[in-house]
Amino acid sequence: MMGTAIERDVWAELSTAMAAYLRTMTATAECLEKAWPEIGAPYRTRIKGLHSRLSFGVTRAAIKESSETLEAELRDFGVVVNRAQTERTIDLERGILALREMMDAMSRQQHVYREHLRELAGQLATAAGTASDPAQFSAALVNLAETMKRETAPELTRMDREAASLSERLAGPPSIDPVTGLINAVEFERQVAAYQLNGTTFSLLLFRLGGPLGDQVMQQAASRLSTEFRRRDRVGRWRKNEFAVLFAGPPDRAEERALYTAARLEGPYGLVNGEVVHITAEVNILPSSAEL
Repeated sequence: MMGTAIERDVWAELSTAMAAYLRTMTATAECLEKAWPEIGAPYRTRIKGLHSRLSFGVTRAAIKESSETLEAELRDFGVVVNRAQTERTIDLERGILALREMMDAMSRQQHVYREHLRELAGQLATAAGTASDPAQFSAALVNLAETMKRETAPELTRMDREAASLSERLAGPPSIDPVTGLINAVEFERQVAAYQLNGTTFSLLLFRLGGPLGDQVMQQAASRLSTEFRRRDRVGRWRKNEFAVLFAGPPDRAEERALYTAARLEGPYGLVNGEVVHITAEVNILPSSAEL
């Protein structure tokens, strides 16, 4: 009995430690979302989903299942983050190279201007104490200043545009569809890439809706769709009239769930003005090796 009690205490301690670790992950996700929204927002959503997926039971089986779930989640997200960091690094290097070329061009121009100024300074020194008209040197200086302004302005404009473009690219595209609140196509592709790299078995379900589609219909359809899948699955808006689901599991289960969900998506949708519209739905099931 003593051995069983001690073992139970050990599992309880491990369960408590995992719960504490999950709270730490949640706090990390919130900080990451503020610093890196396109990565942090999906991460926070995924960590939030872990709260309902982990049992925190005090048995060996429960601890093993929860730890494997945590490990898989972190591994998947690590792939997504690494890919995003690589994309950012490439963009940063390209932007720096473009800015460097512009600065080199401006440096060459400044060298030409400096030589012109030296030439004028020499002419002024030679003309000192003579009857030469200083107005001619003044006109030459004004002309040089205008030339510098005229030739430098386009380069400065190009640098401003490149810097703004680089900043926009580094900020990254938004990861959440503003209408439905689901992840968008960009983030969905990242999730698919993570699963493919990890060798996870999954299917891609593409739901296409037909009929008078608007924001209200898409919002309701997103709600219906989300309730039909587990938190481990990824549900996103793929195109204007399409949703995509990354279904983790064997193909036969994916097909069964896809057909059932397509039937749930069809039918009447009520709008706020009292109008009722009828929507059709069809689904296409793709293997994990398919290219989107």
